[in-house]
Formats: sequence, C-alpha cells, structure tokens
Amino acid sequence: MAIVIDVPKCTGCRQCIWECPEGALLLVGGVAAIEHCFCTSCCDCVDVCPEAAISGSVRKAEKKKAARRPKIEDLIVEAEAGDAHAMYELGEKYQGGWDGPEDYEKAAEWYLRAAEAGETNAMTMLARLYAEGFGVTQDNEKAGEWYAKAAESDPEAMRQLGLNYAYGDDLNKDSKKAVEWYLINKTNAGKQ
Repeated sequence: MAIVIDVPKCTGCRQCIWECPEGALLLVGGVAAIEHCFCTSCCDCVDVCPEAAISGSVRKAEKKKAARRPKIEDLIVEAEAGDAHAMYELGEKYQGGWDGPEDYEKAAEWYLRAAEAGETNAMTMLARLYAEGFGVTQDNEKAGEWYAKAAESDPEAMRQLGLNYAYGDDLNKDSKKAVEWYLINKTNAGKQ
C-alpha cells in the first residue's frame, strides 16, 4: 500500500521528514509532500505524524522494522569501537525514541561522531538538526556546511541540497544553486 498524505490535516511540523530513512518526504508550500519514487513504504512517517495526516500499512511495516533494528546495547559497543554506521544508528534511535523517549541532544552527539567519521547519512541528519534547532542551537550556516559535505559523495544528499536551495526551507532560497545541485545529482545518480 502506498503512503498517502491528507494535505488538509498536515500542519507542516516536519516530523515525517525527519523520520523518513529514504528522504522521500519534503515540505512544499508549508505541507509535507512525498516523492513516491524514493518511498519504500516503511511507514516510519505514519508512526510519527501527530495529526494522523499520513496513512499506510503500519502493521506490515512494523514487522519489517522490528526485524531490522539492532539492540541499543549492541550498537553502543560497536560505536565505541569506532563503527561509524553504528554511531549513525544510535543517532536514529535517540532521535526516534525507539528504546525510550526521544533525545535530540544524544542524537546530535552520535550524528556528529558518525559524521566526523565519514558517515554520509549522519552528515545529512546533523544538517537537519542544525536547520531545525533540535538538540543543537539552530544554525543554518552549519546546516549548509553539513549538507554540502554529505553531497560530496551521496546523490541523495545532492538532491536534498538542491531541494533545500529550491524551496528555502532549511537554507536561503537560491534558484541558481538549486539547479546546479539538481544537475550534479542527475549526472552522479547513476554512478552508485
């Protein structure tokens, strides 16, 4: 079942955008919009929407998510041993409140450690935290820096950076930079 957004119910809180592991959601005109070509129907967005504006098959998605989520204790051991991906997953767990309450400060700490270790997804998530001021002091300049670092090697981050410049949600609106990043993304997307 495809994910569906009930636009009149959407308040533009961005919780779904933050939660989407595929980057398939964005804010357009103050409300969430979905790019179905990137959506895997994991239903993470359905779970976090406070207005119940997003629908999809949560039961099927919950089974998939439970099977793929490692225990936090195991991730901490791996992260402390230097595993950048484990650091990123810890950031996700703290941000999403998977094993307790949401803790954006801890999420930011783990995303920063992972980003500094070269984890591209962590760079993107850290950029989002800086853009929104969750767990860190809101800072669009730092957000832009982390988006740009992630975009150096990740077509999805290139696309996200282009969208941010196009819509001006997290960065200053800049149509020229948006087009540049769209073109770079299009050129590099097939090279993965």
